[in-house]
Amino acid sequence: EERAARERHRKAHAAYCAAHGRPRGMTVATASSMDQVRPRDTDFAKLRPAADLKLRLARGEYESLQIAVMAADGLKGVRVEAEGFPFAVKPRIVGYTNAKDLARYPQAYCEKSDTPCGYVRKTRPTPTGWYADPVMDFMGTRPVDVAPGDVQSFLITAKAPRDAAAGTYAGKVRVTAEGEAPFEAALAVRVYGFEVPKVSELPLLVSFTPYVQPLSLSWTEEQAEARRKDPEAPVNLWKRH
Repeated sequence: EERAARERHRKAHAAYCAAHGRPRGMTVATASSMDQVRPRDTDFAKLRPAADLKLRLARGEYESLQIAVMAADGLKGVRVEAEGFPFAVKPRIVGYTNAKDLARYPQAYCEKSDTPCGYVRKTRPTPTGWYADPVMDFMGTRPVDVAPGDVQSFLITAKAPRDAAAGTYAGKVRVTAEGEAPFEAALAVRVYGFEVPKVSELPLLVSFTPYVQPLSLSWTEEQAEARRKDPEAPVNLWKRH
């Protein structure tokens, strides 16, 4: 099954590269920063050609887009740079984690329906495999290699200063790799004429359960289960929060 999935991804990868004029060489695509672009089992419908890139943000705000780099035969020494801006527009390498066993953690999602609220809630198993997860800021602009058939993502993150003049700033994104012709795409960053607050105006305390931290630090599963069954547990466990 894993071999068959890998072959399906290889064919989809080759078809995407061929459709965009680069059946063997480096292909560069873009996606929203909110899209999960997996290095394998990639949903190529989330990708589009990297051209006329745009970001919009308020003063004091961060916003990002993704640059996805791939080649059928792999790539050596891939480097992504952003040029021409009077403020920070920084490429950041995306790292990956391998989810091997998620069968016990169903993923919730909503599906359109004819019910009055418009949606119904369902669950589905989370697929295993490689996921985009950490942002590898410690690597800076260090070049990276891309394995044959893999998709490597980079975040292009802009931060507008609080004193930036409103308007659209023009620059470019440049992608280079060993033995490949450089790729360049225009990037327009629009800064709005207002700024985001320095701190949230709505203080929040977010926690999924009162015994996550103690369970991970000192409680055995038997101790945690005993506390869950204690009628007073919700009150007692939340006091420290």
